Amino acid sequence: MYILRLVVLISLTQLTIPSLAFAYSTSDWEKQEYAKLPSAIRKHVQETRVSCKRINKAMQIHFLLMGITKVDLEGDGDFDYIVDDRKLCDGVYMGGNCGNRAGCDLTVYKRTPSGGYKIALRVLKYSHYTAYDNRGDAGRFMFLVLEIDAWEPQCQPDSGREFGRYDHCWVVATYQKGRWQWMKANKLSKVIRGIGNVYNLKLR
Repeated sequence: MYILRLVVLISLTQLTIPSLAFAYSTSDWEKQEYAKLPSAIRKHVQETRVSCKRINKAMQIHFLLMGITKVDLEGDGDFDYIVDDRKLCDGVYMGGNCGNRAGCDLTVYKRTPSGGYKIALRVLKYSHYTAYDNRGDAGRFMFLVLEIDAWEPQCQPDSGREFGRYDHCWVVATYQKGRWQWMKANKLSKVIRGIGNVYNLKLR
């Protein structure tokens, strides 16, 4: 039986991040691991944190790697990355790391054959879960569960229906053979339970 780590990232959770000043002394391990990140990831992280710092000069970072999850998207041994802008700063900053309705970008970076990184997915989300097998240096990616705007095509909105600016839906995203597969989910609890049953997995 696979043991999955279910990383729960909810809108109301406030986790901290790095800026030009640290809330406490950053460990050598953190610095080394951060320095090992691909330049594209570090650039994304730094630009987002600088934007937050412009809005709140007192912003502090407690953990350099917060908001960055290393996964293996296709089981090919490559290190791929999921970057959650919400967690890159010590809160939600509209115009900094998030939009004006508290939605924040989630970006998935896939390693290319040349060794660089490309954006495999960028989506504005309000909450999300990441499920992956936590064995090895990079956990084998299983799926994302995302709360997104109800009018997005992944939500399969009814033609002609009008939505309010705060209408959302839940979707499940898997990645196979270089493509994302989407499934609409009406009840998050049922989706999590259902996927766990199909794969005979323990989610946590």
